[in-house]
Amino acid sequence: MNSYKIFFDDFQILLISPDIEVSSEKKMICHADIPEDIEPLVYLIKNHLIRGDVEVICSDPKAVFNYFSKNFLYIKAAGGIVKNKKEELLFIFKRDRWDLPKGKIDKGEKKRPAATREVSEECGIQKIEIIRKVAKTFHIAKLRGRYVLKKTTWYEMVCSDPKNLKPDFNEGITDLKWFDLKKEKWIENAVFRSLKDLLAIYFV
Repeated sequence: MNSYKIFFDDFQILLISPDIEVSSEKKMICHADIPEDIEPLVYLIKNHLIRGDVEVICSDPKAVFNYFSKNFLYIKAAGGIVKNKKEELLFIFKRDRWDLPKGKIDKGEKKRPAATREVSEECGIQKIEIIRKVAKTFHIAKLRGRYVLKKTTWYEMVCSDPKNLKPDFNEGITDLKWFDLKKEKWIENAVFRSLKDLLAIYFV
């Protein structure tokens, strides 16, 4: 890959090669000629000193990303953009934000089965089928006092039984709802920026 996009809070960190032009109103620009040059940015992240988007120009984005990821607990997850016959999408309400169902991939588990399992567990539905892979996203979060870098692989899914929903309260999910994003555009401002970016990819 010649570019990586990593979300931290509602900021984005771009690792890009010099030939890619990316514009952002508020951004910090730095260079990483060797992977170790990314260490000051890691320090800023872990001390919560990032105040805007960051653009890292590097000759080898993959090498820089690999070095960058070693500074965090690296977690692989899978999730679903679940639609019904009305083309509505299923959202979960968790930690005061609307989100999409996803979760950690168990050891030895494949990504597709993990995605359907997580959607089933978090939403209480069984009749779901994967249509296609949509994208993968990266985001940094603090989990039990430690910063983690989570890679989530997203799949488009269709649900043939959209009525019998049951939120997984043990996972902090308090509500589930189908949204028609063409009619209820407000939801785009009620989700994390990483999710908004994912949905933009999905609707292309």
